[in-house]
Amino acid sequence: MTFPVIGEDSPWELTKEKLAEWEDTFEAMDVVQLLRRARQWLRDNPRKRKTPGGMTTFLGAWLERKWNGGDYPPRPLEPGGPESELPTFAPIRSERWLEAREVLRSVLDPDEWRTWIRPLVSVGETADDVAIWAPSPGFLHTLSETYADQINRAFDGPSVRLVTGHLEGR
Repeated sequence: MTFPVIGEDSPWELTKEKLAEWEDTFEAMDVVQLLRRARQWLRDNPRKRKTPGGMTTFLGAWLERKWNGGDYPPRPLEPGGPESELPTFAPIRSERWLEAREVLRSVLDPDEWRTWIRPLVSVGETADDVAIWAPSPGFLHTLSETYADQINRAFDGPSVRLVTGHLEGR
C-alpha cells in the first residue's frame, strides 16, 4: 500500500512487516480499511501530507486515535479460517443493555469505555439472559478476562453471555 507524501516524486510504501505489526497491535480493527481512509485523507488534503520520515508516526497516530475513539470497522473474519464456522447474529435493541452501557460509562475510564464497551452489540435477550456480541475472538477473550465482572454487575440481574461471530449488517 502506498501513500502520497511531500518532497518526493514517488509515493511512500508501507512495509508488510509494519502492516503486520499494526494488525497485531490493533487486533479488533480492520487496519487495512483504516489505512485506506488515511490515504484518501492525504489525497484530499495535499497541504497536510507528511514527509516520508513522518509517515509511520502519522499512520500510527491515526490508528491510535481510531482505536481510542472506538471509531473503527471490525477486522473481517477470514473466509475458510476458524472464524468462518462462527454463527451469525442479528443486532437487537435491548433497554437492559443500553442501561448497562450507561452504568459502565459512569464507572470506566472514557478510553476504556470507548475501546472495550462501545463496540459491543446486544444480539439476544430473554427474561434471564442477555447476549452481547464482541467483534472478534481475540477481543472477546480480552474483554472476558478484564471486564466480564463489571459487565455482569452493570446488569444487576440477568446473566450475560459474551459471544462473537458474524454480525448482520457489518
